[in-house]
Amino acid sequence: MQEEMKQALLRSYDFRLKAGEVQIERGVHDIGLRTQVTSGKHLDEIIELISRDMVNMGVKEGTIHTSGNGVEVPGWFRARKRWDIVVSDGHRLMACIGLKSISGSYGNNINNRVEEAIGEAVDVRYAIEHDLCGSHSLPALAYVLIVKGDSKSRSILLSSNNSAFKQDPVFNGTSYVDRFRIMCERLLEENIFEAVWYVVVNPDEQSIEEPADALSYVSFIRNLRNNLHLDAGRHDV
Repeated sequence: MQEEMKQALLRSYDFRLKAGEVQIERGVHDIGLRTQVTSGKHLDEIIELISRDMVNMGVKEGTIHTSGNGVEVPGWFRARKRWDIVVSDGHRLMACIGLKSISGSYGNNINNRVEEAIGEAVDVRYAIEHDLCGSHSLPALAYVLIVKGDSKSRSILLSSNNSAFKQDPVFNGTSYVDRFRIMCERLLEENIFEAVWYVVVNPDEQSIEEPADALSYVSFIRNLRNNLHLDAGRHDV
């Protein structure tokens, strides 16, 4: 991962805090950490850098959309879905990329993110199957998950004994950071998404960790490039 991207990840947490402070000063109090994310801007720099890397790999700049109507894609189980980055030439949908960040409420968020990620991928696949996206060719689907690495997300969780069935042993003795990694690994392995980037950021320690090589930014860009059928030799991340 380039240093520029590392700094963008760290700055995204500065932006979250400033957004929360501004809303508090205005007398607006969202629930929990929503004060830090409702401005919707904390991931903009990361989106811009991913878009730039896509241009460098050979994607035409005019086909990359990060705002406005260009990021809305028809769904099958819902009317439309807004992605963070969409690659489309107006006739063919070539890629959809979603970015998510989690900085608290890890127990609720992990279940929500699993259901959300699978639902988004299934929805766009059915929309394509029913001729809503201009082509039967499946776009490259990509997923980015940024998790805050703090004491709560890294604490080992106790296994539940309340179910009639045992959970997959892979989850035993794991933290939320581990479970998000497992989630992302399986999203990739099961071809729910063709490219997945999972990164853990500790803004207090100014540290960044990519827990699995297959989920690194380098692998993310490589997989994205390969599924867009571009020349693999054009870009070095």
